[in-house]
Amino acid sequence: RAVDEFTADVTPLHLDLAADAVIVYDPEGFLASKLERVRQLIRQAGLVRQRTAHGWVWWWRQQPLPGWSLTWDGFRP
Repeated sequence: RAVDEFTADVTPLHLDLAADAVIVYDPEGFLASKLERVRQLIRQAGLVRQRTAHGWVWWWRQQPLPGWSLTWDGFRP
């Protein structure tokens, strides 16, 4: 099921969608709420996106310690 796949993990694709997606049809607001949550996670984790010669990349403002996680529940450094 597409909803289960979309909400299983937070992936780099989710980060890019939160930055770039234009929602055309979302009558129940599911996608809008999920992308807003990803934007919150981006701010919480201190991620920034920059354009390089090879495309867009996500960088940490401050590198987290090993073992960090970024999930729908939040960022754990």
